[in-house]
Amino acid sequence: MLKCTTNPRLRASYITWYKTFQSLNAKAQAQRYHNFIKATASQGRTIRIPLLSGNVIGSAVSRGNRSYQEDSHAIATLSLSPKELQAHLAERLGILSWDPGRIGPELAGQVVFVGLYDGHGGPSVSQFLQRELHGLFESVPELAGQVVFVGLYDGHGGPSVSQFLQRELHGLFESVRPELVPDTISWMKSQGGYFKRFKGGALERWAERGAKSPTFGLEARSTLAFLEADKRISELPESEKCGATSSVVLLHSLEAPASPFFSSQLLSLMVAHCGDTRVLLCVKEGGSAYPLTETHHAESRGEAARLRRLGAGLVTDSFGEARWMGALANTRGLGDFRYKAFGVTPEPEITSKLITGEQLGDFRYKAFGVTPEPEITSKLITGEQYAFAVLVSDGVTSTLSDAEIVDVARGETDPQKAAKAIVSLAEELGSEDNATALVVPLAGWGKTTGADKTLELRNYRKKTMIG
Repeated sequence: MLKCTTNPRLRASYITWYKTFQSLNAKAQAQRYHNFIKATASQGRTIRIPLLSGNVIGSAVSRGNRSYQEDSHAIATLSLSPKELQAHLAERLGILSWDPGRIGPELAGQVVFVGLYDGHGGPSVSQFLQRELHGLFESVPELAGQVVFVGLYDGHGGPSVSQFLQRELHGLFESVRPELVPDTISWMKSQGGYFKRFKGGALERWAERGAKSPTFGLEARSTLAFLEADKRISELPESEKCGATSSVVLLHSLEAPASPFFSSQLLSLMVAHCGDTRVLLCVKEGGSAYPLTETHHAESRGEAARLRRLGAGLVTDSFGEARWMGALANTRGLGDFRYKAFGVTPEPEITSKLITGEQLGDFRYKAFGVTPEPEITSKLITGEQYAFAVLVSDGVTSTLSDAEIVDVARGETDPQKAAKAIVSLAEELGSEDNATALVVPLAGWGKTTGADKTLELRNYRKKTMIG
């Protein structure tokens, strides 16, 4: 057609169309993440389950009394290399027997991504995380299967960073590879101050160019995704005073034939975390809350030890609240580049746990100023141990306790109603901040036993608010 076109204007129009088509086609091929999860049905058929349905994963958002919304979130399915997943299961959970060949190459690497991004100084960072972080997790070469990703981003100082994360982070999760590690470490060192002697933390084994390195695992991929996101956020004009905290949940069913995360009797769950967004599990027997994240404040034990060599950067304001460098509540997060040299880091604090009905192991690996490295928690969930996971921003946790959050959610009939009930109660009890709740059902959904321990307290608090 192009050779037969003699009209210069038509020829130019066709060339423009063809280049656009090639670009879109290349982008579609590179971005393998999607908004459904595949599972094996009867007679070996594969079915698609929509992740954005409120019956699959519940979500609720409130702006509160703020002038704009700085919270963002993302839900997607990624395709990761089964070889990477095998390395992660063996190294962090001690599982040597998982055989992706029994599941099939397309489903073996399926992991659900659930991310919560809490922005501050504006939503730019949290929106970037929502858009790109789950893409950073997903590798283009040797794609074989899916992994479900849910991300929550809580911005501060404006919406720019959280919106950037919302828009870009899943794409970045898809594209990171070990070859990027040396340049990423060099960029971190260029921030100076705390990072002048940065060796790579969880990425140190891949820091030397051309060296033979071990298989890239989920924790290394998570760390690199967060650091790469922070690197790109640094190009935003607002990044000096705008930032976001983030919690990301990855769900990977190990069953054969493949089953969705909400019914899987053998499930790997990993949390990558920076800041004060929170991830909880509801234990089916008794309904207690099991926290998977810690708040990264300067006065917390782990962060205080990490930042000690920087000297007296902790300031207590007139309300009795501790602030790092007199300004920041959180010492781990993305963005906030005017404080980066003072130890505000995107690096992950890494926690790996193996739970198979009994507690078999608990391994902590502390990363060392504000850092984008996430805290990473890995758990193996068997049977119906847990009813659901919930991700919440600080607009919820500033008002509700962990126990109140899970008690409110467990009384609802579907995840969407549960998420709305959490946010509604936070508002009713006085929360004025942006508030987000994401509820992810697990195999024990709807089967929680024991009494609602906080019912009387919640009713009393409601009456007190009414006056």
